[in-house]
Amino acid sequence: MKEPHLEQMGGDGNKPLWGYCSACEYLKFPPDASAGSRIAQKERLGRLFLEHFNKVHLHEDASQSAVRIVSEGTEKPSREILMEEAA
Repeated sequence: MKEPHLEQMGGDGNKPLWGYCSACEYLKFPPDASAGSRIAQKERLGRLFLEHFNKVHLHEDASQSAVRIVSEGTEKPSREILMEEAA
């Protein structure tokens, strides 16, 4: 299995960047128009993903991964979890 990575979306024209974890399809990192430049937006998404990766994927063993994958597969498709930057 490939290591989870950040998928960046948006950024066309004046649209802010947003992203999601490649392994956790339900997990979205919302756009933040106040982040400023595209570089600042990419850095923000990178920080959010790194925080998520360290909490969820870094210490996940094979059995934990299997449980996560099964639970994600049985969740309702409309469920989205948005991560916000810590204040």
